[in-house]
Amino acid sequence: MREDIGTLLRSGSDGFAQAVRPLPAEQIRARGDQRRRRAAGGSLALAVIAVAAIVAGSVSLILPGKAQPVVASNPLRLLAPRVYVQDMPSQISFVVPATGRSQTLTVSVDLGRPQSALYRKPVVLRRAPQTGRWTEIPVSYRRGDLRFSYRLHVPGWAIQQRLIVVPAGPRRVPPWGAGRVHVRVLSGHKVIGDQAGPRAVFREYIKFTRSPSSFPTVPLGGSREFTVTFDNPLDMAVRMTLRVFAALCGGDCPGQTMPPGMQVQWLDAGRWRSLRPSAFHAGYGQFIENLALRPLGRTTFRLRILAGAGSESDYGPMSVMYTPDVASFPGPAKLYFRPIETDVDWGIVSVARR
Repeated sequence: MREDIGTLLRSGSDGFAQAVRPLPAEQIRARGDQRRRRAAGGSLALAVIAVAAIVAGSVSLILPGKAQPVVASNPLRLLAPRVYVQDMPSQISFVVPATGRSQTLTVSVDLGRPQSALYRKPVVLRRAPQTGRWTEIPVSYRRGDLRFSYRLHVPGWAIQQRLIVVPAGPRRVPPWGAGRVHVRVLSGHKVIGDQAGPRAVFREYIKFTRSPSSFPTVPLGGSREFTVTFDNPLDMAVRMTLRVFAALCGGDCPGQTMPPGMQVQWLDAGRWRSLRPSAFHAGYGQFIENLALRPLGRTTFRLRILAGAGSESDYGPMSVMYTPDVASFPGPAKLYFRPIETDVDWGIVSVARR
């Protein structure tokens, strides 16, 4: 019996020694390689799952046809005015995010809080998708801000919205803070899109620069060019009606004719054209054209005076009057109230020897 117990103890000691004995280096490396392969396989599986999730999310945002994918970090792609010009249209555009199903949403727009009293509210137009006509959306005061909203049926993918705003008429200008446009898109009570635009300012008219400065001189036997450059701050093309008045014969030319040897011309599509006699009559001027001003850019109108060898020294006023062409604006012309005519005046222009 004692021998059996001794044998049992020795065998147990030998097993314990084998269990705690360090493994050979080759076996340790083999087990380590096996663990790393298992870890790499798990990481690869997680990476595949993550990529699949990203791709699935991207596919859900890709729109059919000509539509563009919605950027998740900026879901509305809001383009709002930085400048409003009195009695001229400004554009607000944004993209309603894809919903994945056909439903009716609510679009809520806050035009901001005016910093001065208004004698008229802004006008907002939206193009009806069924008829293509511009329809007016009522604007109201809510907690001091100018706001409006409308219902919008969406097919499930992202769609673009384009609104036209004719700015409010302030009693006191300048300055007048036009506020900051804020757009929210709601599905029931859930907000699915929310973005604010830049703070806007108000101008009474489109800015221009003239060249040369006031009271210029045209040399006898020569010519001189005059330019008016319009700086359109609006994110849409607008048209201006131009009239030119040039009475370089003491202020009002008899018989509405220029002095001998003298001509006033304007550049029309690369070709110089002479003004008609109506341009030389005080208080009237000649209608030239509806000049298209490119959006967010500069457009230059050019005139020149030719004083031929047979011309004599003389003087007189010259100016360009421009008015917004409301007939070319979206919606009914009556929405734009009464456009203001702005005068670009060079004062008295002299024709004389140098």
